[in-house]
Amino acid sequence: MQKTIKHIAAVIGILIIALLAAYFLDLVAASSKTLLLFVVAALLIMEFQFLRCIWNPKFLDQSYHRQKWQEYKKIAYRRKAVAPDFDPESGEMLPPRAKTTKATKSASVNKDEESGFTPDRWESSLTSLWEGSEDLSFNYASRNSVKKQCAVTLESVLLGEDKCFYLRGICRDSQAQRTYNVDSVKGRVSCDGKQVEIYDFFMERLGISEAKVFFLNVEC
Repeated sequence: MQKTIKHIAAVIGILIIALLAAYFLDLVAASSKTLLLFVVAALLIMEFQFLRCIWNPKFLDQSYHRQKWQEYKKIAYRRKAVAPDFDPESGEMLPPRAKTTKATKSASVNKDEESGFTPDRWESSLTSLWEGSEDLSFNYASRNSVKKQCAVTLESVLLGEDKCFYLRGICRDSQAQRTYNVDSVKGRVSCDGKQVEIYDFFMERLGISEAKVFFLNVEC
């Protein structure tokens, strides 16, 4: 890919030089010079983008990963019902919502056991994508709580077999460890005084990319 980009950039560069030579040497009609300048301007913009890819080989990968994160965000709401959530005040785990039918409404069975979900099983399924220390704040609203402003010292980002991402760290209000379902984070997160989308925070600040998720053999 990089070799192909270099070849295209070289061709565009030669074409720009040829067009400029034709303009300054009066090799084109005066009525066509304005159109020629527009063509050169368009080619210069294209050339800049190709040179950007050559100077920064990661540019193409970053664009691809950003697109993937956007796809994850679109399916976040659809998967929320099958993943555990957490009360931001108490830290209590809220199990996935079980699909209710007439049979399950009348049956006196434990819905968590029926669905195969247990906290221990969920915990053992988690894969760590990042570990470290970052101070951030965000608005969080679990299924049984109103929106709450959370200030957290982030310690790890986790990915479960339920295809959901989780933040785990120390809540600065309670000074206790808390886990947060990323799908319940409302709006942007604040880090170092900057407001960013949560998936941009993953990719640009923490270095968690779509590629890293797949390298860990976790399919999303």
